[in-house]
Amino acid sequence: MISSAIRSSARAYAPLIRRNIPVRLSSSDVTGDSPYGGSAPPPPTKRPKVTTLSLAAIARSGRRRITVCTAHDHPSALHVDRAGIDVLLVGDSLAMVALGHPTTLPITVDEMVHHCRAVGRADASCLVVADAPFGSYEACEKGAMGTAYRLVKEGGADAVKLEGGSAD
Repeated sequence: MISSAIRSSARAYAPLIRRNIPVRLSSSDVTGDSPYGGSAPPPPTKRPKVTTLSLAAIARSGRRRITVCTAHDHPSALHVDRAGIDVLLVGDSLAMVALGHPTTLPITVDEMVHHCRAVGRADASCLVVADAPFGSYEACEKGAMGTAYRLVKEGGADAVKLEGGSAD
């Protein structure tokens, strides 16, 4: 359909082109879906939100594996969601990957909240899990809860992941 519209436009402008008269095609010369006009592609269908309960059901069924991927920004979160990934992790590894630190230790809760917000703007269907940064929860239970509250309330995370600890 598009190629026939272009061919007919080319035929109409051929006499002008042969005489070296500049011709500018307008969007009205090309009909249908095109990069220069026409209708936009349909938005991807939104899948149901992944929750801890739906993850437990997937694990119990054993029919498929739970998929997890890391994203630190809005565009990456969009791609992860469109790929159908179950869990999106905003990991403290962003200290090295996105912020250029030599280790994950310098990342702060404020920086994690910032990146969680960016990921949250993707309106992803996957379960968004935020890493609690090193040193933000080890000192006391109250500090751990404060960090978790901030990542969920301010950052928009669905869950918080803690690393380390002891068997005590």
